[in-house]
Amino acid sequence: LRVSLLVEELKELQEAIAQKDLVEIADALCDLQYVLSGAVLEFGLGDKFVDLFDEVQRSNMSKACQSYEDAQETVNYYAQKDGTQAHIVAEGNLFLVYRSADNKVLKSIKYSPANLKEILAQ
Repeated sequence: LRVSLLVEELKELQEAIAQKDLVEIADALCDLQYVLSGAVLEFGLGDKFVDLFDEVQRSNMSKACQSYEDAQETVNYYAQKDGTQAHIVAEGNLFLVYRSADNKVLKSIKYSPANLKEILAQ
């Protein structure tokens, strides 16, 4: 049921974005959050969810490079690995590496995956 509700709300969001209707966008986002929050509680994750989210945030932020040198090493890594062409964009004090073909952010060579198992085991 939760998945079908999420799909339904996501479709509403997609339509609202296409129509550039900010009220409907806000409504769809709130509905998505409501259904997601219900799922968090349904699966017994309420007391751990902040820690889980923080760990995912930490991991996602590790995709960014802390220095230009790390970013250049990341570009070189992907070029050597499979020929991927990439470019560097400075964002504040961080450096993001984008795949040139589609502007997807590539993971830094210092990327660290989220360790959710450790949090769930507590």
